[in-house]
Amino acid sequence: MTKSKIYQILILVVIFLIVSLTYYYFYNNKNINQSNNEIKNSIETEFLNNTNGSKIEDIFYISTDKDGNSYEIKSENAEIFQEDVYLLKLSKVSAIIKIEGSGIVKIYSGSAIYNKNNLNTYFYNNVRMDYNEHKITSEDIDMNFENKNIKVTGNVNYINNKSNLNADIVEMDLLTKISKIYMKNKTDKIKANIIN
Repeated sequence: MTKSKIYQILILVVIFLIVSLTYYYFYNNKNINQSNNEIKNSIETEFLNNTNGSKIEDIFYISTDKDGNSYEIKSENAEIFQEDVYLLKLSKVSAIIKIEGSGIVKIYSGSAIYNKNNLNTYFYNNVRMDYNEHKITSEDIDMNFENKNIKVTGNVNYINNKSNLNADIVEMDLLTKISKIYMKNKTDKIKANIIN
C-alpha cells in the first residue's frame, strides 16, 4: 500500500469520526433539553396543582443562561395571575443578578411582578438596589433580563462613597456598563453632591 493510499484512508476515518461525533453530540443534546423541559413542566404543573388557590409561600427561582449569567429571586409569598400563569405578583422580594464580567446586582422591594417565562421583573414599593459600592433607592425598577438592562424610575436617589445624586430616571446596561441619568422634564436639573 502506498503512502498516498494510507493518507486517504486516514483522512476518511477522521472525517467519519467527526461526522459521527457531531451527530452523537447534537442528538444527545436535543434529548437532554427535551427531558429537562419535560421535567420542568411536570414540576411546574405539580407545583401549581398543590398550591392553595392562587397563593404560594416562600418561593425561590434561579435561572442561568448560556453565557453563565444567573438570576435568583426570592419572595415570602406570591400570587398567580389567573390570566397568565407565567406572571407572579411577589411580596417582600430580594433578587440577585450575576452578569459575567459585570459583578453582582442585588435588588430588594416590597412588591414585584415576575415573569417566569422570560425572567423580566418589575420591582415596586420601597425599592433598593446595591451594585458594588453603589446604592440606589427609588419608587420602581424595571429589569429586562433578556436584554440585560435595568430602568430605575421615580424619585431616584443614587449614593456611593463620593457622591449623592437625585434624578427621575436611571437606565443601566449591565453588559456595556453604560448608564444614562436624566429628568423627565428636560428643564428640570439633576441634583448632585460630589465629594472630592
